[in-house]
Amino acid sequence: VLFFFQAKDGIRNLVRSRGLGDVYKRQLKNVWAFIKYNLKYRADKRGHERIKSPGALFDSGVGDCKSYSIATGAILRALGIPYRYRFAAYDRGEYSHVYVVADGVDGDVVLDSVYEHFDAEHPYRHIQDIRPATSPAVNGIGAAT
Repeated sequence: VLFFFQAKDGIRNLVRSRGLGDVYKRQLKNVWAFIKYNLKYRADKRGHERIKSPGALFDSGVGDCKSYSIATGAILRALGIPYRYRFAAYDRGEYSHVYVVADGVDGDVVLDSVYEHFDAEHPYRHIQDIRPATSPAVNGIGAAT
């Protein structure tokens, strides 16, 4: 079902017309729930920020939003689902949270496993979305979208 995200809008329209968007969204919800309910969230102490690889995160079972986002992105990348990292600023105006937003059949799908609800996000002051680098030789983040 997810092969269509490797193609352009013609295939997406076909999937939409066949009613497979719900299947796709259910799969995204499963990814969100897997991270949310199998890991324990623990914020890093200010000044002692750590980003764990997905393997280190799953091994320890504990991580923060940065590690959750990297793991969620790795799962989506393996499934061939386009996504981006969303950096959010709240009260003070500084970016203090990151989560994943997937490209959905009918719009964006939010995968913030720190937040209580699937496909929802805490009201923010401002955000910046950044797509991951597409080259396998490049580690890190790509251009802003």
